[in-house]
Amino acid sequence: MATPVRVCGACHNDLPSDYCAQDSRIIALIGAKASGKSTYVSVLVNELRHRVGQAYGAALAAMGDESQSRDREMAEDLYERLRLPGATRPAATGFNDPLLYRLSLPHGRQGSRHTALVFFDAAGEDLKSAESMNRYTRYLSAADGIVLLVDPLQLGAVRDALPQGSGPMPSRETPALQIAADVATQLRSHRRSGSRGRVDTPLAVAVTKTDTLRPLLDPHSPLLRNAPHSGGRFDEAGRLAVHEEARSLLEGWDSGALWRQLERDFSTVSLFGLSALGSPPPAEAPADAPKSGPQPVRVEDPLLWLLGLRGLIPVAKPPRDGARKGESAA
Repeated sequence: MATPVRVCGACHNDLPSDYCAQDSRIIALIGAKASGKSTYVSVLVNELRHRVGQAYGAALAAMGDESQSRDREMAEDLYERLRLPGATRPAATGFNDPLLYRLSLPHGRQGSRHTALVFFDAAGEDLKSAESMNRYTRYLSAADGIVLLVDPLQLGAVRDALPQGSGPMPSRETPALQIAADVATQLRSHRRSGSRGRVDTPLAVAVTKTDTLRPLLDPHSPLLRNAPHSGGRFDEAGRLAVHEEARSLLEGWDSGALWRQLERDFSTVSLFGLSALGSPPPAEAPADAPKSGPQPVRVEDPLLWLLGLRGLIPVAKPPRDGARKGESAA
């Protein structure tokens, strides 16, 4: 039956009236339980409104009553109460509504370009098997980009290398390699692969909690400082430096197994490293943010890379010095 209310073709939820007037981009966010997805979204939104938004002349606003309500709750919990978000609701208890935002960027002479960003967060429990992932396949197949969060503390080599007293370790969850393989299988089934069988949806793979890796990183590592975003342009040379360091770290942690899987499954993929909080939660209160509040590092990089691929933000290209070893990103 026809209805004057616009609804999403995937989940059938109502869409805000201004959603359809925007150029929309669906960003799917995936990762195992405890990889920090909900915290990541909360911090990313705050950075887009403040530090990063200022650099690019951007404005970000939640769209629709549901997203506006959740947006306020996220900000109050994390930045006022210093409480970390709860775990994402698994699909067995109901579909997780995406968060809808309008991103406004400068365009032309004193003009603006408005893009609807759709952040879709899949619970870790829903990524343990291809069967449970079917609940979310429509969103994944419609996504313009996917951000896969990889918790390094899930890797035995990292746990063994960190010094004693590094804090409690999370329980073991679905390996990132398995999640990536399952996502690729789902997307191939929806014809999102090219002639060589690799999925054509761009994939940003972000190693999270880099603050816990400080003992294992060089003090001058690009993973430990934010990108400058000089002139409101995404630094492609900086992205390549981060990609190479993350790839090198993975080589040491899992003999490069994850990267080899990614190269074979995705045609456009880049590695990132980020910390949503800047330091671990207090040992005596693991559900709290650090007392200084979130001090994020590079949380915006995966999204900005995806936006740059679509021509939505300007990109500062590096000098043409030949292809980087192992680089599969566009």
